[in-house]
Amino acid sequence: MTDATVPRVEGVAMLPNLFLRVTYRDGEVRYVRSPVNKQITAGASRKVTAKTLGAMMQTSAASYIPANAIDINPDNTFAVNAVRYDGDDLYRNGRRSYMG
Repeated sequence: MTDATVPRVEGVAMLPNLFLRVTYRDGEVRYVRSPVNKQITAGASRKVTAKTLGAMMQTSAASYIPANAIDINPDNTFAVNAVRYDGDDLYRNGRRSYMG
């Protein structure tokens, strides 16, 4: 880990696969799973019943993406739908691709 200054978070977007794409002032991009992506992934790994299917449908991309509330704060943190993220930590340790 380094103590180098982390660039400011310039933008945050929810992708259709429910990952967040975080863009920094220096052009670097990092990806992080949203809580809804984690819920869907966990649901897909269980046996699907009528009850779990209903729960998964409530957290589908179609019902989640249009209502994103994204706030970028001066301390380089940001919040998406009231879930707070540390932009500095993501820059240093975050995923450079959502595929891996």
